[in-house]
Amino acid sequence: MSDTVQFRIEGLPVSENKAVRMSARGGYKTKEFKEWEELVALTQKEKVIDCSEWYGCEIIVHMPLYCKNGSIKRRDSHNMIKYAIDTTLKKVLDTNGKEIDDCRISEVSECKVDDKNEWTEITFYCIG
Repeated sequence: MSDTVQFRIEGLPVSENKAVRMSARGGYKTKEFKEWEELVALTQKEKVIDCSEWYGCEIIVHMPLYCKNGSIKRRDSHNMIKYAIDTTLKKVLDTNGKEIDDCRISEVSECKVDDKNEWTEITFYCIG
């Protein structure tokens, strides 16, 4: 098997600020969050990773970092991490065929890269 699995998703994860809304009946997923979930569900195949007690995750968000006038765009990729991991991890099985709970992700790194196209690279790997 493999101690690493990688996903390339043509789009950006929903940010914390746009994922969930509150109403009198409680919280609900926004349209943006549902679209991200559907994008991952329809475009990504399940992948198998070696069994491990702990896993790590690296997220690289590709997006324009500058406005046309040269000023820096105010987009926080760190606000996208939770929803990127939660949604994509549903596509990862261990060698026993079980889904991996996100509580077993013990380290996360993220960065953003200046790119005219918006896409996300997510890599899960075994630790130890």
